[in-house]
Amino acid sequence: TETIVSGMNKNKELVEEFILITKLQVENDDARIVQQYCGVPIFCVTKIIEDGQKSGEFVDGDPESLSKLFWSYIQGIALLILRTNGKYKVQNNKMVYGFLLA
Repeated sequence: TETIVSGMNKNKELVEEFILITKLQVENDDARIVQQYCGVPIFCVTKIIEDGQKSGEFVDGDPESLSKLFWSYIQGIALLILRTNGKYKVQNNKMVYGFLLA
């Protein structure tokens, strides 16, 4: 999370990539393209959440749904950074993942 947030705070191209992925999800009827760009990150975070739930570090709940919620936060932050021309900065990484913590 720290790397993603730090990258978005510093790198306009990364922010634009997250916005492009969001646009593909909303506008494109070709589910294959969306899966290619979005499936792997969701899968990876889902597995991390599953491990965190087993160890008691993360809240109970459907890991895939929690992963999608996490990525929706990331996409929303990216959009906010883009719309404010980089003026918005995430001050605390825990703002992004805190909802997962038990």
